Amino acid sequence: MKTSRSIVWVLLLGLVLVLGSCANILQLFGAADPTLTISADTAALVVGGTAAETSVTITVTALDKSGKADTYTAVSNHATIASVTKTTASFTITAVAVGTAEITVTSAGGVTKTVTVTVTAPAATTTLATPAAFTKTAMTADGGTFTWTAVTNASDYWLYHSTSNSISSAVGTNFTGTSGTMTGLSASTAYYFWLTADATGYLESDPTAAIGPYTTLSGVAVTPLATPGTFAYVAASVTDSTADFSWNAVTNATGYYVYYGTANDSAAATSWDGPFTGTTGTVTGLAPSTQYYFFVTAYDSTAAHSESAKSASTVTATTVASQYTITTAVNWSGAKHLTQNLYIDQGGSVTIAAGTVVTLDPGVYIYVNYTTTDNTDYLTGGKLIVNGTSGSKVTFKTSVPPTTSYTEGWYGLYVYAGGSAVIANAIIRDAGNYCAIENSGALNIQDSTISLNWDGGINVSNSHAATLVQNNVIENNFLYNFGSEWELDIGGNAFVTYAGNTGSDLVAFTKP
Repeated sequence: MKTSRSIVWVLLLGLVLVLGSCANILQLFGAADPTLTISADTAALVVGGTAAETSVTITVTALDKSGKADTYTAVSNHATIASVTKTTASFTITAVAVGTAEITVTSAGGVTKTVTVTVTAPAATTTLATPAAFTKTAMTADGGTFTWTAVTNASDYWLYHSTSNSISSAVGTNFTGTSGTMTGLSASTAYYFWLTADATGYLESDPTAAIGPYTTLSGVAVTPLATPGTFAYVAASVTDSTADFSWNAVTNATGYYVYYGTANDSAAATSWDGPFTGTTGTVTGLAPSTQYYFFVTAYDSTAAHSESAKSASTVTATTVASQYTITTAVNWSGAKHLTQNLYIDQGGSVTIAAGTVVTLDPGVYIYVNYTTTDNTDYLTGGKLIVNGTSGSKVTFKTSVPPTTSYTEGWYGLYVYAGGSAVIANAIIRDAGNYCAIENSGALNIQDSTISLNWDGGINVSNSHAATLVQNNVIENNFLYNFGSEWELDIGGNAFVTYAGNTGSDLVAFTKP
């Protein structure tokens, strides 16, 4: 019996020695190399596309030497990946910029692999605005120089020319910036010109109205015309955007150009759409409250004489301050840019079509019936009618959103005695103040969004006319003077129906 037990112990000891040797061998040589595989569920993404187009799922299989799941780290040149160290089978990144997204995965076992995904821009759907202030500054024997104002989001511009007044036959030349010199045209030839704005990711704008015809010079030495004398402006004619001028006739001239600029620099001055054929003319399109310098030249359309030298810069005029006053029925659509206050007075109405975007400069108000003092003449004054739809809102916004003070945005909508505003499906934002109904003005605002206004949402004060505030989203209107957010402020004899409105931290209260 003792002998049998001894044999068992010897066998067990031998087995332990053998297993120990195998373990040492496995530890020395390893069971297998670590492995890593990665793959992407798509090879292409679209920035700003649908949800299905903007993200990619990366599938990872990382194994250590023993064949068990290994941890790994993932980085990308394209997007931040949350929870860098992972053991999950997959993770997702979202496209943030056009280019190539490289996703590099490294396992804890030291294996690194990379997968790439191409990221493209979505198909263009937005049409750029048409350039403004497109003017000719000079003509040469083989072309001419033109200027225009910049268009938001535009990267370049197409200057088209044709000998007929039809853009369908025009040839385009591309320029960057807000000026361009056309070359390659025929001498002594009349041309029409158009301009469009362009940019990657946007549709080319509609063309400007044709300017011209402008005739290129002959290319041979010609005698310049004399400079017109007695150039002057009619002081009483100066408005916020126009001025009238007169000058003496010049022998052999067939027309005259008036140039203008805000500096006493004839070379940098812009020609108004001319030429004028007589010895008087009105320049339009000027900015309010601005001092301008004016120059005049004589022009010969037969090209027998070259354009005269510009007159001396002794003629200056300052446009008056401006406001937009509406006393008749007008309709707005598309895009509107208000640089001065809008007054909708008695007899006037502004009807705004769905999809219209109204951009207001800092400090600009919209007043309805502001000049009327009769507090009992309900609803016979100015009218603002906003006809947005659920799918095509009307937007009121500022050209420069406020960041630190209510004085930075547009100042808001005010409806006064006898005035009324009927607003449906609008977005009202970026105002330094708020929508204010005061002294018997009437407001009917429904299905609209009033947000991001610096000094509150809707204020109703001393309004004896019925006011309806219904089914709106009113939120994130920061009360500058009180240091808190408020959405509806009702005070002093106001009659308000308030129903169905929503918004974060929605507060309706009456000031003490």
